This record gives sequence, C-alpha cells and structure tokens, in this order.
Amino acid sequence: MARITLDIGAEEPGIGGSALIPVGTYDAIIDDVESTSPKQGDNMGKPMYRITFKLDGGEYNGRKANSSVCLWNGALISFFQLMTAIGKKVEPGKLDVPEPSELIGKKVAVKIKHDEYNGEATYKVGRILPRKGGGTGVTDAASAGTKRSGTKRVAFGS
Repeated sequence: MARITLDIGAEEPGIGGSALIPVGTYDAIIDDVESTSPKQGDNMGKPMYRITFKLDGGEYNGRKANSSVCLWNGALISFFQLMTAIGKKVEPGKLDVPEPSELIGKKVAVKIKHDEYNGEATYKVGRILPRKGGGTGVTDAASAGTKRSGTKRVAFGS
C-alpha cells in the first residue's frame, strides 16, 4: 500500500474545528449552496437554500458556518440579507432567485451567534451582511466574544 499523507488544517474536528467561533462579525466567502426544503412542520416542502460560509481571514480563517435562507413569502428576511450582501437591490415585484452556482464564491460578511442543539453549545450564522474593508477576517472586533441583548429592527431599504 502506498504511503498516505494528510494535510490536516486547524479547522479539523479535534484540532480546533469543533471549538466555538466567538460571537462577532467575520468576512466570509459562500462556499456551498444546497437547494433543499424543511423536512417537517408548517413549511415542509417549501424551497430554501442551506448555505455554507467559509470564514475568510483572521484567526478563524477557513472555518465554516451555516445558514438557511428561506425562499417563500413571509420568511424572506434572510433572503433580503443575502441579496443586499452580494450587492443586489430587492424591490417590490418579481425577482428571479439566483441559482446556487451563481452564489458560490461571493464575498460577504457573517455575524456569528451562539446557540444550543441537543444540549450542546453550537454556533451559526445569525445575519448575512455586506463585507466591509479589505478582508481582514473579523470586521467587527468590538463585538467578538460578547453577547448582545435585545434586537434593533430596521425597515428594509431604509
């Protein structure tokens, strides 16, 4: 058998990949987009994208975080965030949803938040934002490692 050489990155589970990414806003690249739908509940069968973001720069470079983007009326906030982040204006009327392949490689920023799943602490994308600056990794260092209470709502397009 030929010798196998592995290139083990810091993001591998057990090396640091399973550690929580601190709460904060990070530069990211859309790494993968899966067209799917909820498997249960009131929205079962409705279209959505499952997006994998790869953090781009900084201490957590290469780490991945996920988000679901709903593609049905009444649940479009994450879709509005995604379109704004990639520079597309959303206005009333008909809009063709970009194909998954059109989204891969787009540079955005993501706001990481902490959550709990089956009793274990996890992290996920809480917001998708336009990227600021020159791709330094953490775009909002002041928020890294802090929890915020309360939510400020801003009307879309204002």
